[in-house]
Amino acid sequence: MAEQHFSSVDNNKKVAVRVGDDVIISLPQNTTTGFKWDPLSHTDHLTHEGTDSAPAGTTTPGASGAAVTFRYKVMKPGAAAVVLKLWRGFEPDAGVYKFTLTLDASN
Repeated sequence: MAEQHFSSVDNNKKVAVRVGDDVIISLPQNTTTGFKWDPLSHTDHLTHEGTDSAPAGTTTPGASGAAVTFRYKVMKPGAAAVVLKLWRGFEPDAGVYKFTLTLDASN
């Protein structure tokens, strides 16, 4: 099966995937500001296989933070949406930035 890679430029897109594919979503994240990405949706069409953070590619003080990568496995055919939210856990959800990727899975 294939690895399908997505990033912030794919927000609000609908993409075709196949059962067994790995869906990998990488988004910028600056945890020093308290903001982090968290999954907001759940579907039995996908299995969340893990989340990894990578340090920033620069050592410049004040530079943007790390990247966070979410890994999913497509388990069955059909439509499924991955919704991730960028937020600070100590603040209300109002004004939260959301990343949405709609998957159309086939066999």
